Order: sequence, then structure tokens, then C-alpha cells
Amino acid sequence: MAIKKISNSLFSSAKFQELVLREIQVAQTVHHPNIVNCISAVRTPNNLYIITEFCDGITLEKLLAEKKTLPEEEALKYFSQIVSGYQSLFEKNVVHRDIKPANLIFNSDQLKICDLGFAKIVEEGGESSMTILGTPLYMSPQLLKCEKYTNKCDVWAMGFVFYEMLYGRPPWSGKSQMKLIESITKTPLQFPDSIKVSDDTKYLISKMLVIEEDSRIGWPEMFKHPLLKITKSKSA
Repeated sequence: MAIKKISNSLFSSAKFQELVLREIQVAQTVHHPNIVNCISAVRTPNNLYIITEFCDGITLEKLLAEKKTLPEEEALKYFSQIVSGYQSLFEKNVVHRDIKPANLIFNSDQLKICDLGFAKIVEEGGESSMTILGTPLYMSPQLLKCEKYTNKCDVWAMGFVFYEMLYGRPPWSGKSQMKLIESITKTPLQFPDSIKVSDDTKYLISKMLVIEEDSRIGWPEMFKHPLLKITKSKSA
């Protein structure tokens, strides 16, 4: 097991308390081999302890820092795993909103989604004007511009992560949130010729990184995509 300790002194912030309690609530409703499972939570006079399964590996962020890029076959394998894990979130009407390499961790050869602190169970239909949270680099254009968004914001973030696995850098960047928005809206998506990636994979990424949500590929289509070996979810 792994234990996350949070001092009760931090609960002086109502917003922080809401985030932590939400993390526990969401984590305890979702069970999947590609999601770090939450076992329990214990509150003492001094601390809150969140008990999860132990993962013996490093984060995807650290792996990419070491290797820079992954071969297409390996990237597809890990990408399929996290999309499979996301299927459990999708079935529970959960939007993660902070998918990024630092929140993807290995346990042996299994890549798992972790840190559901920014996740929220949403109502039927999925559209939300929830508080904007997450990491700007991986935010969808809708989140960056504080517009309404759906669970397709996580499709965008997954597309960013997949691109980074293959090319060793994000598809767009910016020194500020405004510069990032400008880069996304003014610079077409590019696939460097220096790294060989199949046309099918590049086409999938291009469908995930469509600026307008209505035209972006959705999760049901992702789960059935022939490039991804997604089995029927066994979430509890």
C-alpha cells in the first residue's frame, strides 16, 4: 500500500478540503487495472491519510525525461492502457481534468491513471461550467478560455500525452496561458518528419487535438478504435 499524508492544518482552506474529499469520493467509486485504486481514508486529530495500492514504478513524466521518446508500438501499448482505464471513469460520469505524464504511473508494465484530486462526478450529459482546474499545458482550448466543456477535455489532454510519448515534446507550448492559446489557435498541428510514425497514429492524434469540441473525437469512438486494444471495462 501507499499512504498520502495531508496535514489537517491545510483544511483551513475550504477549497482544499473540497478537493481532497472529492478525490476520496471519486477514487472509491472507480476500480480498474489501469487506475490506482483507493483502499481507504483515515482521519486523525492531526492528519488525513489516503491509502492506495502501491505502484512500484516511476511516472510517465520521469520515463520521458529519461528516454525522450518511445517507439510507436510501445507508445500505443501504454496509450491503450490509459484509455482503457479512462473507460471506467467515463462509465462513472467522471471527468479527470488533469491528465498529464506526472499523473500516469507504472506498476510493473502497467500504466495507471492516478491523482483524481481534480476529478468530479458530473451529471448526465457531461457538459459543465465547473471551476477551472488542471495543468495549463495539457488543458483543452475550452478550459484555457474558461468556456463550457465536456469530458472531451480529457480526450485533448490524452492527445497531448500521446504526441509527447512519440515526439518527445508537446504539440504546442507557450510561456503563459495566453501564449499557449495563441499557439494552439494560430499554429497548425505538425508531425516532425525526423521521427517515423504511421499515418494511422498521426490521424488519430489529429482527431483528438481538434480545437472545437463538437468536431473532436469522442470517448465511445476512442474505446472502439482499431489502433487501441481496449477490452470491455471491468470496473466495479
